[in-house]
Amino acid sequence: MMSGKGIGLYIGAKSISAAQVENRSGRAVLQKLAVVETPADTIDRGIITDAESIGITLKEIWEGEKLEGKRVGLVMPAVNLIIRSMTLPRMSESEVYEALRTEVEGYAVISGAEPVLDWEVIPESAEGAFNTFDVLFAATTAENVLQYLSLLREAGLRAGFVEVLPLALSRSFVSADLLKPDSPFNIVVAVDSEITTAVAFYHGFPSFAHMIELGSQDISEGVDELAYELMLCCNFYRNDYPDEEVSNLFLAMDSPDYERVLKELEERTEEQIAGVNPFANIDEVECPTEIAEGNVLSCSVAIGSALREAGLGPEVVQLNLMPRSILTRAHLKRQIMEIGALMTGVLILGLGIGGVLDVKTNSILKEKAALQQKMSQLDEQTLKKVIELEKKTNEFRNRTSQYRDMLNSLKVSSQHELLDYIRSVIPKDSWLERISYDESGRISLEGYAFSEDSVFLFADMLRPLSSGGQVNISVQRESSLFNFHMELRRGRG
Repeated sequence: MMSGKGIGLYIGAKSISAAQVENRSGRAVLQKLAVVETPADTIDRGIITDAESIGITLKEIWEGEKLEGKRVGLVMPAVNLIIRSMTLPRMSESEVYEALRTEVEGYAVISGAEPVLDWEVIPESAEGAFNTFDVLFAATTAENVLQYLSLLREAGLRAGFVEVLPLALSRSFVSADLLKPDSPFNIVVAVDSEITTAVAFYHGFPSFAHMIELGSQDISEGVDELAYELMLCCNFYRNDYPDEEVSNLFLAMDSPDYERVLKELEERTEEQIAGVNPFANIDEVECPTEIAEGNVLSCSVAIGSALREAGLGPEVVQLNLMPRSILTRAHLKRQIMEIGALMTGVLILGLGIGGVLDVKTNSILKEKAALQQKMSQLDEQTLKKVIELEKKTNEFRNRTSQYRDMLNSLKVSSQHELLDYIRSVIPKDSWLERISYDESGRISLEGYAFSEDSVFLFADMLRPLSSGGQVNISVQRESSLFNFHMELRRGRG
């Protein structure tokens, strides 16, 4: 295998990490590792609010660590990410894209925005003569990705791919044994600062994902809520696969109390909670690594992305959330370069053969001109889209600011009482995916249940919260589950 270097970069709300890995004839050598605090108030729920400050920080990392390259494998916060599995009828690749695009446009994270998505067919589901298969997919909005790509450009960097955080984490530490078809059932848990993502590896492939609206900043005073969510997660998988047992929950987070948190979670969940070793798939280390002790997630994610960029690491599924328009432009650039090289060869031959190849040369020149015209059109289209997305981003930032002001005006005790009550009455075979509460008192809840009766029981238990005792419900069956949406207006008494 040829030598090469890969740089992984994670830009999170609380920390920025970078790792450089060299591929030395198939051996992974960690040459650089850096973690710094993200400048205060520069990222809010995944939205960049101060690009200049982050850009300065990136330049300081590159200069201080003397990182040897401008191309990076980029990992963004998971807060505005969708990662799920879905069953589809057998169809072409373009049909899969359209089906998933239609699916994600219904999610609140994507609704009204241009989606960016990628997927991989789950191998086991494609075997046999069934007319369906399952896909693991990830999605976010184009404006979300473009703001980070623009940030890189300002810092003189570029992205080779846009990695999905829990998959980058997995690549840093999972062994080949955990990726075998007969491997036990394992769950990888990435506790980011604002959200937690749990990805289940079933028969060696990441096949299920569950987003938990809790982050490391929410468990500084206790782990009870995260423990409860992880137990729900394990029970969900056990209900789907009663013959399987959860072998380990591998959990990574940034915290000086990492070991204590692991121990407390294990006591409360009664599950086998394992720590993550960011250097498990590194063969040789040439830099200090003490920084990883309190930054397990940040270091693991940067190293996992660097391994992918260097062509190393275990064969964890590779998803890429680079917007399709940018990928198309890169493909056209490659074509132009190939045509340019071919044209040079033709001209050299023409010196000896005369005008015989003039027609071929003219044809190539026309093709090159046509491709350049396409590139120009794409540039114009992309520029217009970026302007539109920037406008939407500014509008979203204003809404975020209003929402933050609204939250600050609410009494904390009232919020806690509301959440505690909802948690106390939700049936055991049901769980929430989203909950929102606006300044007018409107409460919106979305989730899943294993039975329709549980949905209506939950609605009955919520009636005391509602003004007039009214709860609006919509229920839709999805395979063996019932997806529900409830709305009520909280009484003022």
